[in-house]
Amino acid sequence: MKRDFNDHFDRIDTILLSRKMAADGYLTHWANAAMRHSSDPFFSFAKRITDMRKIILTDKRSPSSLERTDLRSGDLPMEIGRLKAEPGADIGVFGGAGFASALIREGLVYELQFYINPVVLGDGVRIFSSARFRHLRMLQAKSYPSGMIVSRYAWPSGES
Repeated sequence: MKRDFNDHFDRIDTILLSRKMAADGYLTHWANAAMRHSSDPFFSFAKRITDMRKIILTDKRSPSSLERTDLRSGDLPMEIGRLKAEPGADIGVFGGAGFASALIREGLVYELQFYINPVVLGDGVRIFSSARFRHLRMLQAKSYPSGMIVSRYAWPSGES
């Protein structure tokens, strides 16, 4: 699974994060892991996260103290459009259900990759309506010995 995850990240050169995900310590966690655990199998992933360009979408304008991290604010579709117009590879997105649903609602997501852990969390926020989900087509699904399942979906012709 770690190898597959790293292979997926080879196609990404920018990470888009919700303000909440950044505030909850996502980037700090991986920066610490990259420095402390060079013999751990997750090291290459941690190092990749640390070295990659990160964009945090937020309406709170304060300077970022995280290396290779920029803050952007403003109209969500306009900011994402600017980011996608810049040269580079794919953009990976990390955030909660609210962030994901806002991106999907605006038609800014072309592919979804779900990491399903064998843990029950209870009620949660829906990221898209059932009508939108019906248009998705499965690209791949793979299970791992840990019990985790990774499934990839895309909208036909890149529409969302």
